[in-house]
Amino acid sequence: MGAEINYEQTIAVASRPLLFAALAGTSAMVNRRRRLEAARLAAPQWRLLGDVTVVAEEGGTAARRGDI
Repeated sequence: MGAEINYEQTIAVASRPLLFAALAGTSAMVNRRRRLEAARLAAPQWRLLGDVTVVAEEGGTAARRGDI
C-alpha cells in the first residue's frame, strides 16, 4: 500500500490572450509534473536489502540477512 503524498496546484491569470495561453500551458505542464512525481512517491517501493539465507525445515521456515 502506498503513502499519501500531497502536491501544490497553481493557476495563472493574465489579461492578454496570448500571455494567458502561455501561462495556462506552463501551469498545466508544471501541475502534471508535480502530480506524476506525487504518484511516483506514493507508490510502494521495493529496495534490495542484500543476500538472504532461507532455511526450510520440517518445523518451519527461517530467513536471515547475510550481514546480520
